[in-house]
Amino acid sequence: MAEPFSGRVVIFLSKTDREPRFSDTWLNRIALIGADFSRIPPDQCMWITDTNAISYPVLPSEMERGQYFVQAVMDLGLSALAPGRSPGNLYSDPSQVYFGKTGQSLRLVCKHRIQQEIQESAWSKLVRIQSGRLSAFHGKPVFVQAKVHLPEAWQKEPQRRFPMLLFIPGAGFDLENANWQTGPEKMFPDEPIVVVWLEAYGPDGHGEFANSRNNGPWGDALVHELIPEIERRFRCFGHREARLIRGHSAGGGATLRLMLNYPEFFGYGWSSAPSPSDYRDFHGANIYEPGANMFYDRDGELRPVVEIAGMGIVAYFKDMSDREQVLGRGGFRTLEAIFTQRGPDGQPEHLWDRRTGAVNPKVAADWRSYDNGYQLIHRWNELGPKLAGRISITVGTFDQLGLAGPVMLLKKDLEAIGADVRITVSPGDHLHGMGSLETAKEEPRRMFERFRKWRDQQQPRNP
Repeated sequence: MAEPFSGRVVIFLSKTDREPRFSDTWLNRIALIGADFSRIPPDQCMWITDTNAISYPVLPSEMERGQYFVQAVMDLGLSALAPGRSPGNLYSDPSQVYFGKTGQSLRLVCKHRIQQEIQESAWSKLVRIQSGRLSAFHGKPVFVQAKVHLPEAWQKEPQRRFPMLLFIPGAGFDLENANWQTGPEKMFPDEPIVVVWLEAYGPDGHGEFANSRNNGPWGDALVHELIPEIERRFRCFGHREARLIRGHSAGGGATLRLMLNYPEFFGYGWSSAPSPSDYRDFHGANIYEPGANMFYDRDGELRPVVEIAGMGIVAYFKDMSDREQVLGRGGFRTLEAIFTQRGPDGQPEHLWDRRTGAVNPKVAADWRSYDNGYQLIHRWNELGPKLAGRISITVGTFDQLGLAGPVMLLKKDLEAIGADVRITVSPGDHLHGMGSLETAKEEPRRMFERFRKWRDQQQPRNP
C-alpha cells in the first residue's frame, strides 16, 4: 500500500484448510484473531497480541496447540462481503505454523490484493450506476450494480418488450457468482424474461434493500434509480405487472420488504425461506418479550441457530455472535446496521449485549418498523387493496436456520385477519427454501399469471 492503513486486520487459522481466508462459514467455524489499527505507514509492522486482540474462540495465547494454516487479511472496508473475499482487501500467502506451549512470533506479509472481475457476454451484462440518493446520504460516490441476463428473444426480436424478474440472493452471493451465464436466459423457458441478479450489499452486509438509518436509502436507490435504468437499456415494459421479485433467505426478507414499502410498484413477490419474517421468533427468541435473551432460552440453555437433520445442533447464537465480533461485519450484526439508531459512538446500537445476550428493549421497539410480519399484520387494512394475491411465502419445515417458525407464526395471524397472502410450509430445507417440488413448479406459474393477463389486454397487443 502507498497510503497509511486504517482498519481491521483479521487472521484466519485452520488445521485443515490451506487457504483459510475462504474457510470460515457458519458450518465450518475456524479460529479468528483480529485487531484494529489507525494510520499505520506502509511497511511498518502491526503487532497483534493478547492485549489488543479481538479473537474467537479464545485469546491467541489460549489457542489449542497444534499445526495450523494461517493467513492474514487487511480489511479496507471497501465492500460488505466477508473480509477474506472482499474486493480491494490485501491478504498474505498462507503459512503453516505450529502453536506450542511457548510464545512465538509469526510474520505475515499482505502483498496480494483481492480482485473482482465481473464477466460479461452477449447474454449477460453488468449495469453499474452512481446513486444520487446514496451518494448524498454518505457524502461520497456510492454505486449500485446488477447483472442482467437476457433471453434469446431479446436479440432475435429487437422490437419486442419484456417483463423483468429481480432475483435477490441471500448473504454471501456476489455478482461474480452469476458469471456462468454464457448463453441466453432459460430460467423460465415458457416466458422470455429479463432476469436481473441484484447485489444487495450495504456497508455492513446484506442490506435487504431497506431504507436504512445507517446504510442509507437502498430501497429508493433500487426503485427510483437502478430499475428505471435497466428497463430503459433492455426494453422492459416498465409497468408494475411486468416487474416481478424472487428472493431467497436474506433475499426473501428483501422481497417482502420491497413489496411492503413499494406496494404499487411491483406486480408479484415470491419470498422463499425469508430471513426471520416475524421478530416474535428471531432465531427462537421473541425480541419484544420482557427479559428476552439471544444467548439463552427460558431454561437457561444455549440458544441454537443452525440445526441439521442427522447432525443435530451445529451452531449456537452466542457462538456466532462471538465470531462476528472479530469479523467486524456481516451475519446478525448486519440487521443492526439496517434497523437500529446510531449510538453516541456513531455505531448502530446493539440489539443484544455481546457479553450476556440480554436484549435491549428500546432497540427491539425500534425494530418493529422493519419487522415484515408486524407490518403485514398491522398495516393490512392499508396494504390489502394494493397487495392482495401478490405475495407468496414458502419455507421448508426442515429449514436448518429455524426460519419455518416465524413463517408459521405469520401464517396463523394473517389467516386470522383474512389477509390474501399465499404461505406454503412444506417438507424441505433451507437450501431450496420452497418446500415441495410441487411448490417449486407452481410458484413460477403464479408469478406470470397477472403479467400475461395484463399483456394480453394491451392494445395494440405486444408479442
